[in-house]
Amino acid sequence: SVLGTMALLDIPYTIVTSIITALSIGIGVDYTIHMIHRYREEFTRVRDPERAAVRTLAATGSALLGSAMTTGLGIGVLAASPLAAFEQFGITAAITIAYSLIVAVVVVPPAMTVWGAYRNMRLRSMVQRTWDELDEAIEGIHRRHGEDPGEV
Repeated sequence: SVLGTMALLDIPYTIVTSIITALSIGIGVDYTIHMIHRYREEFTRVRDPERAAVRTLAATGSALLGSAMTTGLGIGVLAASPLAAFEQFGITAAITIAYSLIVAVVVVPPAMTVWGAYRNMRLRSMVQRTWDELDEAIEGIHRRHGEDPGEV
């Protein structure tokens, strides 16, 4: 998406833009890590994937927005530079940080909701399997002793 936006804005793909894209993605990964960490905290509290995602966005979304805006604008100021390399650096960094924020706020919470539900489902099925195995073991003990497991 960053490279596509660069192409739409006629920003050439140079060594400078490739380096800043990689660096900005590194900065943007922090946004995703914050969201995932907060989601896990919220999921531990509420044990509901959807509520955890909503609480995560409410608590962390505005902080990430502020962080991305200050970082993007701070680096984006370079877009006003008369030097082409600095101009490309500023625009590319601002675009990458904006996309990183969008992914962290729009993609991560629903993905964590699905993942949380899946993980919760797996945990429930594991617990259910354990109870089923325990039930079968107890029934086996009753059968070995000539008892009807349904009567006990």
